[in-house]
Amino acid sequence: MNATDAEKLGVKKGDIVKVTSRNGVVIRPVYLTEGLIPGAVALGEGAWADKDDATGIDKAGATNTLAGSNPTGQGVQPWNKLNVKIEKYDQPLAPDAKWPQRIIFSGVTKMGQKGFLFDMSICMGCMTCQIACKDRNDLKVGPIFRRVRTFETGTYPKLGVYYYSGSCNHCAEAKCVKGCPTGAMHYGDDGTVQHDKEMCIGCKYCVWNCPYNVPQYLEEKNVVGKCDSCKDLRDAGQNPVCVDACLMRCLKFGELDKLEAEYGPGLVNKIPVLPDANITKPSLLVKPKACALEPNKAVEV
Repeated sequence: MNATDAEKLGVKKGDIVKVTSRNGVVIRPVYLTEGLIPGAVALGEGAWADKDDATGIDKAGATNTLAGSNPTGQGVQPWNKLNVKIEKYDQPLAPDAKWPQRIIFSGVTKMGQKGFLFDMSICMGCMTCQIACKDRNDLKVGPIFRRVRTFETGTYPKLGVYYYSGSCNHCAEAKCVKGCPTGAMHYGDDGTVQHDKEMCIGCKYCVWNCPYNVPQYLEEKNVVGKCDSCKDLRDAGQNPVCVDACLMRCLKFGELDKLEAEYGPGLVNKIPVLPDANITKPSLLVKPKACALEPNKAVEV
């Protein structure tokens, strides 16, 4: 609103006012501008209750005349002009929403950071881990939180085959966390990436941002889901279901520095078929087969 009108009403920038028209009441903070003519107020939410009944919507918001003033009609769209009453609002406002505090960037280092270890050298591609994860999360046909992929390398007679079992890498710089507008995707108290479905609005930003294609959109629920490393089981002292289901014991979960010390040298957190580890700093250890390290030669089958 114009500063002259604000002075007459005894309000200043940031004060709360009530604006009343034949269409109802809105309560808004005051923003002062010299770009608005005296006797008019502009509301940022300039849409009608039923947009189909409106001829159009002013991109800058509805421009409305104050009660008792003489509207000039200059610089306003006729379908947005209403006679309104504006007064200072002294009632207490509702308290701020008590959203859970979310860690937007974990800042954790490798020391103490938890994640998965995958021993590719003994994986036989049975997909038991994938099935156990799908059953645990009660997923319908389509979404998969852990996926086993098969790759071939080389040419006859020197052929190579390997399997990769992948789920959420609980990255130290997770793009899904940074891109989530509500904080639904967040870091848990143990540094793993967790998802709060109650705060999820199904915008799918995390789906698009994750270079590993981990978050899955669950259309029937209009929310996203993903591997949480079975945090409820881990909190109870158990392993993630994929770890216990693996017939060859290819999967482990724990503190990465301890896993690295136990399983020795030769562990990596990137292989050519995965995105560059510098993008998100995945909390992942892989014991690869030699053929999996050959650059640009793997074909998924």
